[in-house]
Amino acid sequence: IYQMPGRPLAAPPKATPVFMLVPGYNRMFARMHQWFHFGIYDFENESFLFSLADISSLYESYLLIKLGRYLESRGYVLAEEKKCEYPVPEKWKYKNTRIPNTFVYGKGQERITLYYQPVLYDTDRREVNGIGLYRNNSILLSDDHGDTGEPGSCYYTPDYLLKMESENGDRYLILDAKFSSCANVKKFYVKELAFKYLFSTSTVRPEDAISGMCILYGKCGRDEPLQSVYNQTVPGRRITPLAELLPLMEADTWQEQQEKLDMLFDKLRREKADQKQE
Repeated sequence: IYQMPGRPLAAPPKATPVFMLVPGYNRMFARMHQWFHFGIYDFENESFLFSLADISSLYESYLLIKLGRYLESRGYVLAEEKKCEYPVPEKWKYKNTRIPNTFVYGKGQERITLYYQPVLYDTDRREVNGIGLYRNNSILLSDDHGDTGEPGSCYYTPDYLLKMESENGDRYLILDAKFSSCANVKKFYVKELAFKYLFSTSTVRPEDAISGMCILYGKCGRDEPLQSVYNQTVPGRRITPLAELLPLMEADTWQEQQEKLDMLFDKLRREKADQKQE
């Protein structure tokens, strides 16, 4: 009835006479207190309700929202949102998303495209959705995607892809989500993802570049930092391409999450500056 501005609740409401005496408001009051009683949402607490695939899918959707919110918080404006249908044979395990999967952001002369579950083919398919990457070999680490090793049947599907455009060429950051701990990410996932996205993926145009990859993981405690996979370095030497591990979950506040993403984007900017000097 009344057009009242909404505002987020950071704590349970106070037990005012209206909440206590009016039946409808009393029911809302009870539900709000029940909600805050749950505490910080943790997928792991509800793991018995979901399969591993369900939890992974929820975490991927959670991160998609976070990445979009982060770009907007840093002054980027969503200029275009669309759902691309990637052409794939029926025998492939890949299924197109049901939701928009391509988000174009702009800020001044800068343009960043966030892709959700894109397809990287084994040939130049830029006409499909403007992605200038391709899988450069047919070596199989596993049969997870039903690859046969034959030309035209090899592809990769990262969870996210960031394309940062400039007049000197486009730069790509490949991101993958794992609802796992840092130790398990290092033990079970880094090798395969590095092989796929740092060794077996190339740019179509010589002026473009793959800045690196980042694995976003969700089983983390508060204050876990962004860290590089490269844990052995020599003074004055920066290793490229990037290979980063980024913890992102509700254990951190939104400000702390933003700061971690700032650190990742700062590394991207330094990597770009180093390439220019070379």
